[in-house]
Amino acid sequence: MSDRPTWGATPQPEPPRKSQPSEQAPPSPTGGWARGEAPAGPSEPSPGEAPAWQPGPYAAGPLGPPTGSALRGDILPPSTVPVGAHRQGGHLRGWLAVASAVLLAGAGTSTSVVLAATGGNGAASPTAAVQDLIGALNKSDVIGMLDAVDPGERNALQPGLEGIFGQLKRLGVLSSTADLKAITGVNISLQGLATSTDQLTPDVAAVTVSGGTNTEAINPSNLPLGSYFKRLADKASSGRSVTTTGPNRGSAALGTVRVDGRWYVSLGYTIAIDALRASGRNGAPPATGQLKAVGASSAEGAVRALLTEASHLNLSALIADLDPAEMAAADAYAPDWLPNAQRALDKARGNFSIKFGNLSFTTKQINGGTLVKVGQGLTLSVKGQGMQLEYANGCYTYTVNGTTRHQCAKGGDRYLAQIKALLPQPVRPIFTRLTNTKPDVGFVTVDQGGKWYVSPTRTYLEAVSAFLSELHPGDIQTIINNASGIGSAFEKYLQQQLPTVLRGNGSSGLSLP
Repeated sequence: MSDRPTWGATPQPEPPRKSQPSEQAPPSPTGGWARGEAPAGPSEPSPGEAPAWQPGPYAAGPLGPPTGSALRGDILPPSTVPVGAHRQGGHLRGWLAVASAVLLAGAGTSTSVVLAATGGNGAASPTAAVQDLIGALNKSDVIGMLDAVDPGERNALQPGLEGIFGQLKRLGVLSSTADLKAITGVNISLQGLATSTDQLTPDVAAVTVSGGTNTEAINPSNLPLGSYFKRLADKASSGRSVTTTGPNRGSAALGTVRVDGRWYVSLGYTIAIDALRASGRNGAPPATGQLKAVGASSAEGAVRALLTEASHLNLSALIADLDPAEMAAADAYAPDWLPNAQRALDKARGNFSIKFGNLSFTTKQINGGTLVKVGQGLTLSVKGQGMQLEYANGCYTYTVNGTTRHQCAKGGDRYLAQIKALLPQPVRPIFTRLTNTKPDVGFVTVDQGGKWYVSPTRTYLEAVSAFLSELHPGDIQTIINNASGIGSAFEKYLQQQLPTVLRGNGSSGLSLP
């Protein structure tokens, strides 16, 4: 990778956007470092090590400065970080988190395929975008909620979610009658809310939602679950519905972005704005210094670059290899968080190293991208703090405090056999099958503007779907029905192994289970 990301040492004018003319100039940033000051980058490489990226003047690379839709996205799925999670008080933030969960719960049905083709039309203003999201939430309308979300974020989430929830339907966890337009069993209603808009830049605004009345109702019998899981829900709740109504005592700031002249709610910008406001700032992204995406000329090249930068502990270059549509908020707010994170990694470089070797790849087209699988010949070396781990040809060599132990993957068969013998009989076939399967996992890459990037969201969701695909219908029910026996089996296994672990066997074989 000859082209590495650079920082905006010299302030650059904002390039023209496809969106409407700016209503106002962006406010001056607060905090971070002064304009024209480059953040601290990685330290100098060790002899023989490939040079890591160093900060320098903002250079227009193959993609140019990150603008338009390239500045939109999020690094996390919406269910993992509730809106305003670290603020205190009020139910509104919890309900907006539920909105994210509903997006996840519905995205696997066939209706979401139609959404992928049409997409949302956005709203005429930041407030209208938030109102669209809340209005769809009030109707339990997942499609309407997805329509209100930034297209870059939705495109990163949707393919993997379709796979996951398609698998859950196959396994009988979700009912085949689940309807994206009306999720049954859960009703969340936000009424009489007040909103105020803070225009942070021409294309980013924070909409604060407060006041009003909250109502939430859950009817376990009507949840879109398979029959077995619906019975579990009914049993847990004694078949009773629960409804609560009360005033909203908190507020939530939602980040919105303008894409091609239309406004959408952005999950990534919401998280960033909320975090900055908690620290006393207004939430505006810095005017200069945003991280520029780099990418690679091929899907395999994107994965190779990612692993290379990971081995160099070069965080800024690593992020520049990730999908800019997902990483928009992280890229835009990089001057606020990246220098400190990189300095922490620089301190670790003297005591820690990681190297990948013998890299080879195979590719496979999947829904929403290209899956890049690392070949079986991969070698790995990790050193640090008096320990060393080497992996090659399916074997591990572990050295700590001068003592070396070695084990190959096949050597673990006896441990698996011991565990299997302790498991309840109905679970044993499942255990055997799952310990012998090889899920189709790897890095999901996407082509953005002629350059290839690794998509962290797609990679994670595709891996979950791949692991679920190894289960058979009825497996989850069998595991649940035998949960206590499974727990007892592993407890007995650990009790059997503990004396061996403490004593050690003095041989070259690894004594740990």
